Amino acid sequence: MKTKLILFSVICMLLSCAKKHNTTFSGTIKGLSKGTVYLQQIKDTNLITIDSIALNGSNKFNFNLDLNEPDVFMLYLDKKDGTIFNDRLKIFLQPGEIKLTTKLEDFNNSAKMTGSPNQLKLEEYNAMIQKFNIDDFKLAQLNNFAQKSGRQDYVDATIKDLDKLIKRKYLYSVNFALNNKNLEIAPYIAVSEINDINIKYLDTIYKSLPEQIKTSKYGIQLEALRHPK
Repeated sequence: MKTKLILFSVICMLLSCAKKHNTTFSGTIKGLSKGTVYLQQIKDTNLITIDSIALNGSNKFNFNLDLNEPDVFMLYLDKKDGTIFNDRLKIFLQPGEIKLTTKLEDFNNSAKMTGSPNQLKLEEYNAMIQKFNIDDFKLAQLNNFAQKSGRQDYVDATIKDLDKLIKRKYLYSVNFALNNKNLEIAPYIAVSEINDINIKYLDTIYKSLPEQIKTSKYGIQLEALRHPK
């Protein structure tokens, strides 16, 4: 009896080890010689480490995951170089084989990923939002200068321009979600970037989604935003 139990335990261990994952996320960080790469995700407002790999003399990493659907993660690099400034990259993973290449000295901006259509759209969205943010910064500087100069007419003008820019930014996000309604990026943008917009826009985005996207993680979150408790 004891022998059978031991044999059963060994078989279970072998089956567990043989379990196949449906997602492979691998990458190369050019210029990295030592550091730790963390795969993280926000759960219940907390940033949780899903997996990590310590690199010493290598610049390549590999994570194996089981994903039910496309989801957003964070790739965090602790460079182990004594600096307090490390790098974190938002990534949209999905089942399949996904590859990343980036550079140590420009971790975020040089990142290139293949295998995730949602990630490509996220990069496209972020690039445009960055342009909006640059314009916002310039207008904020002009507003500050106008206030110091005592020119109320300039102050009022910059405030109006800032309001217009904010509206353009929100409308861009709405249109982006509508134009990409067949991907999980659509409800994700709605719940993460414009969740405080007029509910009629959230409703429009949700109603445009195909059923598969409505029942995804971010589709369900968008549905909850439409009917707050």
